[in-house]
Amino acid sequence: MKYFVNSLAWAALIAFVVACQPKTPDPDQNLQILSLYFREIPAEDVAIDQEKKLITVRAPEYLPSGEIIPYVELSGQAELKPVNWRGLFYGDCPECRKLELFDKNAASNIPASSGTPQSTYTVTLLPAGPLTIDATALAADFDPRDYQLKPTEYGPNFFFLPFRNLHGNDLPTQAKFTNLDNKEVFIVKDSDSPNGPSSSFFFQGASARINQLGIEIQSMEEKLTPGRYQVELTMKNGEGLTTPEFVTLKPGRLRVNNWQPDYEGSRVRPGGTFLLTGGNLSADNLKVELADSLGQVTKLTVADASKYGETARIKLPASLEYEHYVLRISDATARFEFCHQVHNRPGTLAANEIYYMGDYLSSCSIQEPLFFPRDQENYVSVNSVAPRTRLKLVGFQDSTKTYFAESELRHVTQVGESAFVRFPVDIPAGRYRVSLQVLDEAGKVNQEGPPYWRVIELK
Repeated sequence: MKYFVNSLAWAALIAFVVACQPKTPDPDQNLQILSLYFREIPAEDVAIDQEKKLITVRAPEYLPSGEIIPYVELSGQAELKPVNWRGLFYGDCPECRKLELFDKNAASNIPASSGTPQSTYTVTLLPAGPLTIDATALAADFDPRDYQLKPTEYGPNFFFLPFRNLHGNDLPTQAKFTNLDNKEVFIVKDSDSPNGPSSSFFFQGASARINQLGIEIQSMEEKLTPGRYQVELTMKNGEGLTTPEFVTLKPGRLRVNNWQPDYEGSRVRPGGTFLLTGGNLSADNLKVELADSLGQVTKLTVADASKYGETARIKLPASLEYEHYVLRISDATARFEFCHQVHNRPGTLAANEIYYMGDYLSSCSIQEPLFFPRDQENYVSVNSVAPRTRLKLVGFQDSTKTYFAESELRHVTQVGESAFVRFPVDIPAGRYRVSLQVLDEAGKVNQEGPPYWRVIELK
């Protein structure tokens, strides 16, 4: 009996000692997302499966346009890597749906979140309902239904439509635009993407367009004309969505990419024409005029414009006098203005003559001096090609004051190219007449062109 009692005592002691031994912690249990709360989403629409490390979020019918930052409850030792929470709701940001946890107590000389994560949760986004065009927003609140074509010179043009349940659903793969006025049809589809199957012409908007579907129409923007359009969308499963009413495409802001007069000092000829290239160049949207050095204005006419607004030919009057002019191009709403100096001269340019200085878009008037900063590169165009040149500056009010600035004309390979000049800071601020000097190998002047027709002023 005594032996039996002793055996029981030893067994109890061993069990007690074993029970008190520290357990090796399971890192997954110590690094957990305990809860995730979005102010914009009901709590019952967010579920966490700790075993699978899976978080399921049912997106609302409409996302708010402001910040989307949830409250995240973590286990005691867990540290969450910074997250792009808004990107979590976008289909083109799969990395935003990986929530990585680190042990903030880990011994390291670098922040825990910059190392390898010890635990990763994956977020799955579900839609609140089927993807549908928001007819109410399209008809009223969403306005404009008036879209602008070719709004910028750089980057693609986008077309947006308001939707319900845009987030969590698959996006369309094709859009068909039918012009209700001339019956022309244009199609944008992902299978035509130049960047392959991983790229799409369709995307969710951001900020104020958070609940709008964006469609990149760069591939067909040169073919679209202003008018009323019906838009039909094709989904990945083959189903279709059609705008309940037409949308209107209007000419966007006027854009001038280039123009083609004579290269000879931007020379124009009486009775001649010159060609503009750009976007939204229509006779109804163009206002073109010449202003002389006294401020007198001559209005010009659009001889013809291309169907899709890429080009327009401008007619000059036969009675145009010999003079320096500024060409002004603006749109019908005066939201855009393109200015360029031009000349109607009786003869050709003289040797080494400066025929343009400054930024081609900088001056919409030639009644004032040209202003230039010192110690910065400035454009200069000269009827010359020479290995070594400089600009001579003669004081406008005191012709005894002369200064020099080295030009970069040695880099020019043919007449008509632009070079650069930098006016040194030791040249006093003020007004000057400028001419080009050509130097020989010893640095002596062997040629000099006529003074530029405009006075310059250094700041």
